Amino acid sequence: MTATAAERFEPGATAVRRDVRAGQVWTAMPQRVLQDTGATLQLAYWPGIESLAPTTWIESLRTGSDIPRKRGIADLAAGSWQLGRYTWQQTSLLSHFLAGEHFSVHRFHDAGMRPLRWYVNFERPYRRTAIGIDTLDLFVDLIATPDGWPTWAPEPTWPLPVLPDGAES
Repeated sequence: MTATAAERFEPGATAVRRDVRAGQVWTAMPQRVLQDTGATLQLAYWPGIESLAPTTWIESLRTGSDIPRKRGIADLAAGSWQLGRYTWQQTSLLSHFLAGEHFSVHRFHDAGMRPLRWYVNFERPYRRTAIGIDTLDLFVDLIATPDGWPTWAPEPTWPLPVLPDGAES
């Protein structure tokens, strides 16, 4: 469903991409809006942005162990998890969300802002909210090596997007 002009986010605004299951927030990532046509929403996310994620996922990132990540998937299925704050590091991300689709497309960049990979995330079609979009990751991904795409970097004058009060509810 295409958003009306009143429902669209202005370029430069913050939109929070959240995973929500059974009314509970599982992740919340504030991102910079690059473009919102109503049918396509383009967002940017880069190192230094603080987000919310399950503590098991944060532990998996910190330790490099797959065990907490698997425990986090079981927690999601059970509807019982705890959120923690973490700061995104190392890669930048350009995201393209298409209204009504069961996937989004992302382009990851390294610290030098060179393209690393395309990433197709299969997820529930997003629903617009007052602070961004809600969806739910379906744990199926497609990853492809980039070919001939330009580098990208956030504008140096942009402040980091921040989570608004109430992003977890």
